[in-house]
Amino acid sequence: MKTQITKISVLQTSKVLALVSPIFGLFHSGIGVIVIIFAVVGIANEKPEAWVMLAPGGILFLMPVLMFFMTFIFTALGSLLYNWVASKAGGIEFESAVVATASLDAPVPDSLA
Repeated sequence: MKTQITKISVLQTSKVLALVSPIFGLFHSGIGVIVIIFAVVGIANEKPEAWVMLAPGGILFLMPVLMFFMTFIFTALGSLLYNWVASKAGGIEFESAVVATASLDAPVPDSLA
């Protein structure tokens, strides 16, 4: 059965993706913490160029927060654009089928046989 996605919820889609994206930003935070540690060690050793590392380290440390807001904004814009294009040209089309679910009491076939 062919189905078409003609409209997506702007707020729900943006909210879900914005909540998932900071997880990927944790990688950036780890790098930011390392950069900040190197900067603090450099400052403690009286190296004047170490101050320059604090800004990029701080930005990387705050990356999950930045990713949350940016993902929400741009997903909302993308959803609005998709809804407009889908109203003019039709939505994404896919095929689906109804599949019977297996009963919990049914015996499981042995795949090693």
